[in-house]
Amino acid sequence: MHVHQRPFIPLTIALSVGVYAGFTFSFSSLLIVSLLLVSFVALVFAHRYNHWRWAFGSIACVLFVLMGISIMELATGNWNKTTVLGNYQAGDQLLVELSEVGDTRKKWVKCTAQLKVVIAKNKREGVGERIVLFLELPPLDLSVGDQFIVKSSLEAIRNKGNPGEFDAELYWNAKGYYLQSFASKDAYQFVGKSPLPLWKDQLNALHAFFKKCLTKHLSGQEEAIALALVLGDKSLLSRETTSSFTSTGALHVLAVSGLHVGLIMQLLLVVMQQFSAWISKYQAILFVVVLMWIYASLTGLSPSVLRAVFMFSVLAIGQIMGRSRDNLNVLFFTAFCLIFFQPFTLFDIGFQLSFAAMLGIFLFNSRITAIYSPQQFWLKWLWQGTAIGFAAQLMTTPLSLFYFHQFPNYFLLANTGLMLTSGLILGVGIALFACSHVPFLGALLGKILNVLIYSSLKFLEWVEALPGAVATGFNVPFWWVILVGALLIYMFNFGGYRRFTFLSYTCILLLMSVLVVNRHRQMMLNELVIFQHNQPVIVVKLGDRIYCFCEARTAQLPKIQRLIAMYVVACPGNPRVFNLKASNWKILAHNRVVSVKSTPQTIDIRVDGKPIKLLKKEIPSESTDAVCVSMPWLSVPAAIQLSDGAFRTFI
Repeated sequence: MHVHQRPFIPLTIALSVGVYAGFTFSFSSLLIVSLLLVSFVALVFAHRYNHWRWAFGSIACVLFVLMGISIMELATGNWNKTTVLGNYQAGDQLLVELSEVGDTRKKWVKCTAQLKVVIAKNKREGVGERIVLFLELPPLDLSVGDQFIVKSSLEAIRNKGNPGEFDAELYWNAKGYYLQSFASKDAYQFVGKSPLPLWKDQLNALHAFFKKCLTKHLSGQEEAIALALVLGDKSLLSRETTSSFTSTGALHVLAVSGLHVGLIMQLLLVVMQQFSAWISKYQAILFVVVLMWIYASLTGLSPSVLRAVFMFSVLAIGQIMGRSRDNLNVLFFTAFCLIFFQPFTLFDIGFQLSFAAMLGIFLFNSRITAIYSPQQFWLKWLWQGTAIGFAAQLMTTPLSLFYFHQFPNYFLLANTGLMLTSGLILGVGIALFACSHVPFLGALLGKILNVLIYSSLKFLEWVEALPGAVATGFNVPFWWVILVGALLIYMFNFGGYRRFTFLSYTCILLLMSVLVVNRHRQMMLNELVIFQHNQPVIVVKLGDRIYCFCEARTAQLPKIQRLIAMYVVACPGNPRVFNLKASNWKILAHNRVVSVKSTPQTIDIRVDGKPIKLLKKEIPSESTDAVCVSMPWLSVPAAIQLSDGAFRTFI
């Protein structure tokens, strides 16, 4: 197809490039001058060779790149370290208003809030900055709109630099959050509640009613999965459950996205068909679209949900108007609108995976389906579902390797098994909302929903336990993701051009070689790591063996085990944990000697005689040939500061 038939493909790409440039580079003016120079060269080329259509297309793309830079500059204009952290002094009080509330049953509750005012001794300064706020032991009736006076430090969101850890800094910055605060139970005070708009108050009440319907009939992880799958509330999910879905390639089932929106729309359309004598087809479609936007609002309007609902709305309205539509153009038009009005959407992982999955389905599904044509209905249905899952996985795999460093080998098995149950869970969940207060029927639907979720979870745990379920150790750069995605699109859609067939296959082979070599290097890595943590955590990796030394009580071990688990995903190996509170350790592995000795002031580490000293307390300076590393709460001038990030060195 010609570009003019799918104009939003190049325009969305150009806008995204501009948004990324505006987010990444500080000196956007230099980039703007370069882009204007490109436009001038395009005009000169067009005038000389009479290619005006090519020139105007190039100039249009340049203008949309400039537009992307501009809207990103506007979106980040409120964040200014000089006006926020620069004017904040220790002891200042913060007036905050809660925007989102996490699980209030935890000791520390993660909330997002609007920083209204910084209250100093002699002045009150309005800010209007969004922050991430952690409250210790808050009241159980914590809700959106609550206002608090907080007496705790305000700090920039930063990663700890531990290998394999989630990039929290990019995650929050991409949502427009740059600051965070931790308030202990004595450091904040409730001062009032900001009135919500009537429509938002009604939505919150409706969300609370639906949540009560589920919690009334479910408990434990069944309740957590139902809330995540039906209402998009993932606050109750345990790490083990999330790990099961991630390791089997079924994490998208827990995120309300295109799959759920499509299933719910189909269910609603089937219901509306029963009233065809009173409601026309067009009225039914409009009614369903309105209901879907209400549902999207109930689930929190995440970027993946917005993408799905907006796209289905455009397709539905196009059907009502009787106009032909191109699914790819509609998909890119949807992305264009979302990025234009909220440029941070581009960096949302859920949006990226959702968009990539739909792109894969539109590009690859028909070609994969055509490979095999079964005659039996059930086999045909199974093959079509498998083809959709495989098409989506093709485009999401590069992103998954980039963000999560692992690949689920049995993703087809897991997704095929969940294809039926996820639809049933959604259908029964919606029916439960309508019949929750009907004594017998509500209880019956609750039992059915409980059995469906329990069966799905046990199935995923079985898949996760299969030999070789997950391949870990993938550490790929972003340019690799872009190149693999572009080559996949080319090979599936333009592979008929023999001129570039050999080149494309050579490129994909080289990229796969980079992936394999990089993973092998991660697996055979020999290094020593001292994590940035509130307790000493030391890892010595010798090939496929990982030795972890820590000083921790039993209650602290789960946090340390999670640190090690994240490290093992990025750098595969067989981990063993040694507690330094029990004794000192000396280990012989791969003909190398590792000794770790703990004292009240230091931890002395030696690998093949190479000394490293971890300082737990400030001690008088002494002449030593050891590399000194200080714990995060210390500031020792001659030592490497863990407060700046984890310490890593090859051994």
